Amino acid sequence: MNDLCCPRCGGHLKKDFYHGKVCYKCQTCSGVSVAVAMIRQLCRNREFANFLWRKALQSNTGCLYCPFCRKPMRQIVQEIDENCALELDVCCNCQLVWFDAGELETIPLLLPKVKSELPQKAQEILALEKVKNIQETISIDSEPGNPWQVIPAVFGFPVELNAPKVHSLPLVTWALAVISITVFAYTFNDVPVIKQWGLIPNDLWRNGGLNIFTSVFLHGNLVHLIGNVYFLLIFGDNVEDYLGKGRYLLFLLMSLIFSFMSYLVLHSDSAVPCIGASGVISGIIALYAVLFPKVQLSFLLTSRRMILWRLWHWISLPAWAVFVLWMVFQSIMAFFAEMDSAGGVAYSAHIGGAIFGLLAGTFLVLSKKEFK
Repeated sequence: MNDLCCPRCGGHLKKDFYHGKVCYKCQTCSGVSVAVAMIRQLCRNREFANFLWRKALQSNTGCLYCPFCRKPMRQIVQEIDENCALELDVCCNCQLVWFDAGELETIPLLLPKVKSELPQKAQEILALEKVKNIQETISIDSEPGNPWQVIPAVFGFPVELNAPKVHSLPLVTWALAVISITVFAYTFNDVPVIKQWGLIPNDLWRNGGLNIFTSVFLHGNLVHLIGNVYFLLIFGDNVEDYLGKGRYLLFLLMSLIFSFMSYLVLHSDSAVPCIGASGVISGIIALYAVLFPKVQLSFLLTSRRMILWRLWHWISLPAWAVFVLWMVFQSIMAFFAEMDSAGGVAYSAHIGGAIFGLLAGTFLVLSKKEFK
């Protein structure tokens, strides 16, 4: 913390609090460095922070340097009301704003109402256009509104921002998650059970072929289980709602068959048990990306240093882009996995399930367009 210097006077920055929010205050000139997210929370309105952020993205570099990343900050003029305007410096890299002494206190809790003599209909049209422009601009709204969503994001999981509303309870998805958790609780570290009920390619028809289904509910460790259950829950509910219970079950069955077939093609002589629902869930992920390509998935980008300063970045990408990146990763890992005969993650099963999801999604989209 000793290396944090005031960008204005070079004085020492010390951790402080403003209305219960963390900030860093200069002990010499009383300037304050705050996060853009904090400004949004203080104003209780995203528009003020969004306007500030958009101006920063469009502004030229100023003369001050960020106390955290040491990169040049961007100078902007932010109007508070008709009689007050602030010259602020924003670091677009750290999403920080520098306020000189006394400036932070001028920020309103709510945006002042805009006086207008336009007809009500014209005002509504202008308001909708502003909302549209904000949504189409890269902004800090990549941060999810629910604070609990930070927990899975810290562990690298994506968070849905604007997923379609589910109109029916995802009972099938919930049932699969509960069964997986229950089976894991009874079979954790039970190697004989995994060998008995896991799918072994060179002994495929043991137990009358039931292993094809029982292997789906077996997981090697807690991380394996949590990852599968999380992706099943956040993507499966929308897919189940779109397909309906019956078609959803059929889709899961076909994803299972495709994932295992792609694995068996490359590992028909393997005696290593293949377990987990990753292949089936890969099909769900692929279908989700085709059916809801514009849904934004948000990721938390941070580092050890930024966590110490309680700073982080949120970035959002459309579902289709995330799926493309995920498929590239799976393909690369599948290639290297084939070079290693020791076994491990069944990436080829992931790809097989995803291929079926793509095929099913493409068929559904084309069929819907044809009947319109």
